Amino acid sequence: MRIDDIQNLLVRARRDERGSVAIIFAFSIFALCGVIGLAVDASRAYSVAARTQAILDTASLAAGKMLDVAGATDAEVMVSAAAFYNANLAGQKDVTATFENLVVTPHRGSQTVSVSVDVVVPTIFSGVVGFSQFRFKRDSMVIYKTRGIELAMVLDITGSMSELEAGGSSKIVAMKKAAKDAVAKLLDTTGGTINTNRIALAPYAASVNVGAFRAQIAAGPSYSGDDCVIERPGATATNDDAISGGTRARVMASAPPPGSKYSCPTSSIQPLTNSIDTLNTKIDAYAPGGWTAGHLGTAWGWNLISPNFASIFSGSSTPAAYTDDTTIKAVMIMTDGIFNTAYKSSNASSDAVQTTESEGDFASLCSAMKLKGIKVFTVGFGFAAVSEPKRTTAKQLLTDCASDPANFFDTETEVEIGSAFNTIAEQLSTLRVGS
Repeated sequence: MRIDDIQNLLVRARRDERGSVAIIFAFSIFALCGVIGLAVDASRAYSVAARTQAILDTASLAAGKMLDVAGATDAEVMVSAAAFYNANLAGQKDVTATFENLVVTPHRGSQTVSVSVDVVVPTIFSGVVGFSQFRFKRDSMVIYKTRGIELAMVLDITGSMSELEAGGSSKIVAMKKAAKDAVAKLLDTTGGTINTNRIALAPYAASVNVGAFRAQIAAGPSYSGDDCVIERPGATATNDDAISGGTRARVMASAPPPGSKYSCPTSSIQPLTNSIDTLNTKIDAYAPGGWTAGHLGTAWGWNLISPNFASIFSGSSTPAAYTDDTTIKAVMIMTDGIFNTAYKSSNASSDAVQTTESEGDFASLCSAMKLKGIKVFTVGFGFAAVSEPKRTTAKQLLTDCASDPANFFDTETEVEIGSAFNTIAEQLSTLRVGS
């Protein structure tokens, strides 16, 4: 073979190699475009999926809230969810996407609502690699568990409540308004909402008036025939053990000696009720008078929501069990001064001894309530008028008692105490709904 023939053969071989490279390159470009197109379309589908999920979450929450409306049927729950879904779907940015088979399913037993929809997103670039559309299902389920609130309002009606608050009204008037506003907020049924909340009242001064329950609660007659009680004996003074023969509340059996701070307020306790009228009537009747046995008010506030007292506060006032996860138990304690009255050592102990006893039992009661899972809120009213160091001690006592330091409210005016009671009601209302 001549040299020229060999050179021609090599040239043809090089030309053939270039042709193969061109074909491979063409296929590579095709595959690369397909991958890029698939990535772009997949990104679109992901965006549609994310927006659809948000829309379904809104729709399921709207449907869940309908479970809390008195008389709402399953059909109405489904209509509510569909309305929210369609209203939000109008803002869906990818107009090529289609949505099929919206299904809304209420589950009243578990207080849940599930919502699902099939989504179809046509591809724009992925057809070259065989993908004409992305099809997937999105779903959402909301747990809308409404819990009832059992709130005991422990309210100071001592003599100092007749004084003027910083805004010019008497403290008792300001407190009454704040308490009634909180009652209205927590027992609101406007809009047909089911409301399982109940409120109890434990007014206190130098003792606590247990009213019609006196025979079940206290042992023996009191010297004046009144219905007021003082500390229960021994450890039961600072816990919520059920009433039994040896743990019945003590009474002032004989005329108090000179120097005793004992008196019996005319206003009595009110067991748990959802009647706004009943609560308002009780609150309106509060009149200031007497010294401050804050530990006694706190003890009976706890007893009013304690399941251990279900045999006494029965019927519609029966407290739920501590293990009942459909109920929130709370105690709100309001005072305008120092706890300075107790009867543990003697009916006429020195002021220092009585203050120590009252504050000590109060702190123990607060700790014990919190261990039971009770939410504790405390409100100081008009502490600016209390001299130091008693003012600082009182504030610290209430701060330590609260479930959280933020649950202590230091107020001076009618507006401030009203705001404190309202905030407590709002916090409890927020806790009432878990989703």
